[in-house]
Amino acid sequence: MRMVLLVLKGMRPRQWAKNVFVLTPLLFALKAGEVGAELRALTAFLLFSITSGVVYLANDIADRKVDVHHPRKKLRPIASGALPVRVAGASAVGLAVLTLAAGLILSPQLALTLLGYLLLNLFYSFKGKQIPIADVSCIALGFVLRVVGGGVAIPVPVSFWILSCTFLLAAYLALGKRVHELMLMGEEGRRTRSVLRLYGPVPTRWAFGLTGLAACGTFLAYTLSDRALANFGTRALVLTVPLVVFGLGRFYRLAHDTRRTAPPTDTLMSDPWILCAAFAWGAAAVVILYFGGGPS
Repeated sequence: MRMVLLVLKGMRPRQWAKNVFVLTPLLFALKAGEVGAELRALTAFLLFSITSGVVYLANDIADRKVDVHHPRKKLRPIASGALPVRVAGASAVGLAVLTLAAGLILSPQLALTLLGYLLLNLFYSFKGKQIPIADVSCIALGFVLRVVGGGVAIPVPVSFWILSCTFLLAAYLALGKRVHELMLMGEEGRRTRSVLRLYGPVPTRWAFGLTGLAACGTFLAYTLSDRALANFGTRALVLTVPLVVFGLGRFYRLAHDTRRTAPPTDTLMSDPWILCAAFAWGAAAVVILYFGGGPS
């Protein structure tokens, strides 16, 4: 039982909230409220959560010798030695096989998306994270695949607008984490995460800010696009743009706050301002999309 709990801890269930992106197509395809679509979307959410847990186990196996030097990561089950590598590896392989099999039963396209997500993140864990820009791109593409997975599960087509917004938002969050690491840990950070040696503090901060602006601009353009009008019968989604700007601005501040030792990507899940903005955006989007017009 103890090993099971350690495996579950190593899968970082707290991080599974990121898989809410799987539910994005359900919202924007106006399928929320349809029981069949909701069940398929929630199943996809669960499968992506388990797959992301498998990725975390693989990542911690790959990084265990480096993580022992990190003040926070050294406490993780694998780095601390509490969870043997062979147990973690066998658990990861078994869970990956079961998840892909379940995905295949639901939809072959979903199984392929899960496999792509798994392979992308294995590449990131063992090689991609050591390559500047590629590391951020892998993280962003992982979020894109979550959205694609949610789309094929229902199934509904996912627009290029949604994929673009997702990629830019995820890249913004990843760059914010890099900015925080560079500011907080300095040379120590470069030792525990080798890719930081290749990130210049000033260019990284510029890339972080510009990506945030691009994410805001893309979402604004989408809300005013003919695609939004055709899908929803209204462009009123533009009214939620200030909430997006506020949320991204708040994250920008968290990324530059060196008083916080936790990564800003972890902090945003407990930050009351961001949580309030996210809840308000979700509530406003539901009201606008489902009660404000409807497809023309």
